[in-house]
Amino acid sequence: MWAMANETVEKQFYALMLALKARLKLRGFAKQGQKFRRVIDGNAALIEVQRSVWSDSATIRLTLNMYVISARLLGPGLDVRKVGGARAQLRQRIGFFLPDPHDKWWELTGSVDDAEVIDEILRLVTENALPFLNSHSSDEGLAALWETGISPGIIDRQRVKFLHQLRAAE
Repeated sequence: MWAMANETVEKQFYALMLALKARLKLRGFAKQGQKFRRVIDGNAALIEVQRSVWSDSATIRLTLNMYVISARLLGPGLDVRKVGGARAQLRQRIGFFLPDPHDKWWELTGSVDDAEVIDEILRLVTENALPFLNSHSSDEGLAALWETGISPGIIDRQRVKFLHQLRAAE
């Protein structure tokens, strides 16, 4: 029974990944494992599907992380086509695009309800995450956001430092 549940849950996760791949490929993203990356003007927008360590053979818990990586702000020798979200200058979880923003984790259980989960994730990616990434994927977009005092995923001291570096490079 557990092996069957595991197979069904994994198939649902695979269906989610295929649906994301199809949706994001149309918008210039390439799939790399559980990450989708688009490089424009030297910067990278990254969407990562994160599986929870609390997943088991019957349930996969997951969330999505959005990142922007500025080539100008990376250290020497680092490539936006290869670095992960830990090097990103902008980080946001998908749950913060919900009407009641919070750290949202979904569960795939191999049931018919999984289709609703996949639809909700695809809707949030299309309607909220992609416009957010599009607005902030350039250095100008990052600087404009940081000038408002908002800095998702980084502390204010980093925001000020990064903003100074971008303005000095102009």
